[in-house]
Amino acid sequence: MKIAIIHASAGSGHRTAAESVHAYLKKCPDCEVSLIDILEYVDAPFARVYSKGYFFLASHVRFLWYLLFIFARFTLIKRRGECLQQGTRREIHCVDA
Repeated sequence: MKIAIIHASAGSGHRTAAESVHAYLKKCPDCEVSLIDILEYVDAPFARVYSKGYFFLASHVRFLWYLLFIFARFTLIKRRGECLQQGTRREIHCVDA
């Protein structure tokens, strides 16, 4: 089974969590696991704005960051529901043996 763990390196928390999941899943003999920093695949100016914007909002305007987080979460949940209704989503079930 191929598994891609995708993160954005705009803070050490996301990267550290992704690295931990990657290290754990690599123990699975039937899994081909890759760790991908999505910011390596976008234009450099966008990556800089995204990364610096994250740090600025998280350290200086936490309330605005919180609102953006809630909005993005709501949007993702809505899109996930649409995918489930269309039957296009593939599910991966994880079992800790």
